[in-house]
Amino acid sequence: MRPIRERTVPIILLIIVALYACGANATLAVAQTNQLKLVPHQIKLADGKAFSLNLSLDFGISVAAEGLKRVRFMARSPDDRIFVTDMYNLADNQKGAVYILDEFNPATASFKKVTPYLSGLRNPNSIAFYRDQSGVDWFYLALTDHLLRYKYVPGEQTPSAKPEVLATFPDYGLSYKYGGWHLTRTIAIGGNGKIYISVGSSCNACEEKEDIRASVGCQTSNSTPTAKR
Repeated sequence: MRPIRERTVPIILLIIVALYACGANATLAVAQTNQLKLVPHQIKLADGKAFSLNLSLDFGISVAAEGLKRVRFMARSPDDRIFVTDMYNLADNQKGAVYILDEFNPATASFKKVTPYLSGLRNPNSIAFYRDQSGVDWFYLALTDHLLRYKYVPGEQTPSAKPEVLATFPDYGLSYKYGGWHLTRTIAIGGNGKIYISVGSSCNACEEKEDIRASVGCQTSNSTPTAKR
């Protein structure tokens, strides 16, 4: 399936939704009686632009970080920092980055610092942290062409360790004769310590030429993935 081409605001935002005064019991009661009411919430940016988003009356919304382009996934690090991937735009590019969102201010519901952790990446979509049986922390990064992992050091602003390549994926780009979709790779780490990697199809309707396409691969934390459909 091709990605949906959405109409987006020029500056893509990372937004935190916070539940306000109404408690959990009251929220549940509203849901049970099917009386959910959406109301517009005004969002104002630092450059003066503004727009509205419709949310439940019981919720508030605020801008947590600005200046990001095409945010995809977030993950919390072992030292309690928020990491976020940014694919830059919809094209197949190497302008992607991973940012650290740090020093969250509860009063303003925003992060004081946005720090580049990695840059010049090929469509970084998904990230994850994992602590192995020996107690070593790892940072996993899924790119269009590779699954990488870095030894994670708490507090570092950029990784000092060299990346290890755990897997290689089809990376022919959008003009490949059999189709180039999808560009994204998504990872999740199960409670069994195994890593699951989804690799999208190369087209909307076709018989795939490679087993890894339109599949979820499964591997241990440092092995090569095996495709499972």
